[in-house]
Amino acid sequence: MMRTARSSTPLRSSRAAMAVLLCASALTVMANATIAPALPELRAAFVEVPDMETLAGLILAMPSLLVIISAAVLGWLSDRLGRRAVLAICMVVYAVGGASGFIAGDLPQILAGRGVLGLGVAGTMTIASAYVADLWQGPARAHYMGLQAGAANLGGIVFVLLGGLLTGLGWRFPFLLYLAGLPLALAALAALPRPRRPLPPPERNSAQTEIDAEGEVFPLWRAAWIVPLGLSMMTIFYILPTRLPFQMVALGITSPVAAGFALAMVTLFGLPGSLGYGWLRNRLSVLAIFGGSLAFLGLGLIVIAVATEAGAIFGGAILCGIGFGAMIPNLMNHFLSKVPAGLRGRGAGLVTAAVFGGQFLSPLASGFALQAMPLGTAFGVFGAVSLGLGLVFGLAATLVGSSEPPRA
Repeated sequence: MMRTARSSTPLRSSRAAMAVLLCASALTVMANATIAPALPELRAAFVEVPDMETLAGLILAMPSLLVIISAAVLGWLSDRLGRRAVLAICMVVYAVGGASGFIAGDLPQILAGRGVLGLGVAGTMTIASAYVADLWQGPARAHYMGLQAGAANLGGIVFVLLGGLLTGLGWRFPFLLYLAGLPLALAALAALPRPRRPLPPPERNSAQTEIDAEGEVFPLWRAAWIVPLGLSMMTIFYILPTRLPFQMVALGITSPVAAGFALAMVTLFGLPGSLGYGWLRNRLSVLAIFGGSLAFLGLGLIVIAVATEAGAIFGGAILCGIGFGAMIPNLMNHFLSKVPAGLRGRGAGLVTAAVFGGQFLSPLASGFALQAMPLGTAFGVFGAVSLGLGLVFGLAATLVGSSEPPRA
């Protein structure tokens, strides 16, 4: 009897395995932003440090530098050594590095701990994504990639809100949230299978055809546009967790809980796009989804740029969330569907490096912009760039008329 797309999983997969992968995903994309509500207080604690304005954003984005360096390597290790053990180790590294900020004595120690956290994030996101690509295929993969991104958004809501609440006890307390990686490491060892090859999809079409893995040829030409796109999108998006709390302070909104709530709005309203990505992908091309995502993100940033009170800030955050929801599953699903099974760890690592590369570049780019303009104007510039890219992708989707990117 033919199985439906959503039920086409290997025999050894289970609800417990999927729960572990979803929880692992919840630790990843917004891991840097967990301490975002504490940034003003952390900056005040180290006010004597030169260039602390820039360093505050760097503390948030420091894990991304290590993700850029290590994601593809950890993906390669998971291809060679097996995904389960490498994932469990990375979760332990995540917990140790992240929680080290609670006891760090000075700024260099905080930055070092954030770097260790980056190693854990790199492996966790890369291998969790590769697992989903191994276990499902075609429309089912798009569905579960969406669930994975939805779990990351939900984790963002929970961890950013908890970070805002714990900041009320002191700027160090949000660092304790990273200890969630320890029980998940044990759960990964107990519940995850050792995937080999994915099952064939129930049906194929031109938009979702898989590469035959026999040749093990890495699709470099496709990476040549996916990687810069992921880098650019996250550079634009990440002005939110790195700069929004400061923009709110400039408007007289000084509560860290309010900052946490605004960032949680981003992830909350990203959930429909993530959880519904499988449905969305069955109806729209890859290019059209990119175009819509970038357009909503740009509009939200522009609203924040002109906001004068909290309600407008929250409204802009909602628009940004709507745009962000489908971004990462669209990147990951499209690229990994073209990567041979034996190379998927490396493929997932490359996309992960691009996503976190944007997170690392974002505070540097916005810091550079702040040398020439007020923060509100910088939000407007980032928004205009995103809106422009969205229009370009929308036009390309109309002209190309399929899910395939335009070929040079």
